[in-house]
Amino acid sequence: MLTDSSCKRKKIEKLIERFEPNELEITEETLTLSEKYIPELTLPEKAIDDSIHAAIGTVYEMDALIT
Repeated sequence: MLTDSSCKRKKIEKLIERFEPNELEITEETLTLSEKYIPELTLPEKAIDDSIHAAIGTVYEMDALIT
């Protein structure tokens, strides 16, 4: 019997197969931009992962980004 978490995993795997997402690199440009986001967006220092996430979306001109 599948648990709720394994059902969710199966759904995600099917979506990945269907949409064939791209894996994006974290470039120097992305890191530089993410460092600027911290003070500009008044984010706490511990939000570096969030700022990198936002910078990747900006650099690659993405409408949506799944991590």
